[in-house]
Amino acid sequence: INWTPILLNMTDLALLKASFDDADVRNFRRELFTDLDVIDLHNEDISSIEPYQYDGIILTGSKASVLDDTDWVRETSDLIQRSIKDHSVPTLGVCWGAQMIAHSLGGEVENGDRRELGFVPVSKEADHELFEGLDERFIAFQSHEDYITELPTESKVLAKNENAIQSFAHQSAVAVQFHPEVDYHTAQYLVDEYRDDD
Repeated sequence: INWTPILLNMTDLALLKASFDDADVRNFRRELFTDLDVIDLHNEDISSIEPYQYDGIILTGSKASVLDDTDWVRETSDLIQRSIKDHSVPTLGVCWGAQMIAHSLGGEVENGDRRELGFVPVSKEADHELFEGLDERFIAFQSHEDYITELPTESKVLAKNENAIQSFAHQSAVAVQFHPEVDYHTAQYLVDEYRDDD
């Protein structure tokens, strides 16, 4: 994807780390080539985070589900609502992050009957600066078993495939179900890990 819109005029970026390891941090730092304020959602006081202090927020993927009844998931949902609804902070959700944005703003997320895993085709449905330079149909890496089944009101579908909504925009947020930050080594690790689980 085109990272330029994320970086343009943004000097204070927060990476909300929902993952349970540091691969996301490494991958986003490599792709964005900028300093990130990394906030570990599992170990921080989420309620004390003030989203308006950032020029932009990136919400990572996770092995967790946005449907989990845990404190950190509920508190992250509240943070995303404040970020987007109250402060209009530019927010990018990736995989779990995309599902969290949908879930937090009134959309629906459901557990699917199978994991979408590996490099799969995605089709653009609308123009957006995030997808500038990409073909109408492109290949993206996926690793998820929950799916966005209904978008929040007044959202716009940006991309999809035969399995799921792959990207949408809502107010100050853009969300992608796939992983634009993943490198070959991370992709191979995820494929091996989930194949071993089957």
